[in-house]
Formats: sequence, structure tokens, C-alpha cells
Amino acid sequence: MASFAGLLTYRYAKLFTYNGKEEVKRIESPTELKTHDKRSNFLDIVIRNESLHDSILENTGKMNQNQKQVKDVIAKFKERTNTSIRNLDYRKYYNDESINLVGKYEKFIIDKYGYRFN
Repeated sequence: MASFAGLLTYRYAKLFTYNGKEEVKRIESPTELKTHDKRSNFLDIVIRNESLHDSILENTGKMNQNQKQVKDVIAKFKERTNTSIRNLDYRKYYNDESINLVGKYEKFIIDKYGYRFN
């Protein structure tokens, strides 16, 4: 997989698919990776860290939770606890070369979850 997939894609396939630990060793192309994921992925929901509260709320039904109760809990955590002064705009940390590398090696995850570098 190292010729077409990056570390995050490799870990995703290994951790979130049945027999991932063994199967990923045999994946030799992006097409085989997609097939493996369709056949073996066991995730019912995905909670995106970059939109944590919204992702949790969108999936309350799948988690058998009451949306109003979940909203009340989330409301307690709206304020940022990490008050570091780092720049929150992730684009500041990328140049054209790194954008292209991530786009090439993490293409599977980018396409599957609709990420865009805006």
C-alpha cells in the first residue's frame, strides 16, 4: 500500500475493517482498497473531530440517544478549553508540495469523506 496510500489511509484500513490487520498486507491498488473497504468496513458512524459537536448531533439517532439531551450536554462544552495561541486556520501549515502529497497519499480518505482543501 505504501506506493499509493499514506499512513492515515493504512491505519484506517487496518483499524476499521474486519481482518484489516491481515488483509491490508495484500492490498496492491486503490481499487483493491476500495473493494476491501466496501466489503469489510465495520463503522456505523464517523464522528469528525473538526466538527465534533455537529457530527455527534447528526448521529444521535444511530447512537440511540435523545437529541435534546445530547444538545444539553454539548452546550456545556461549547467554550474552547485549549487556549493556545496557535493559528486555527489549518491552511497556514501547508504549502503546495504538502497539499499535493496529502492529496496523493490520502486520496482514499479524502474522497470517501468528501474533504476539500479550501
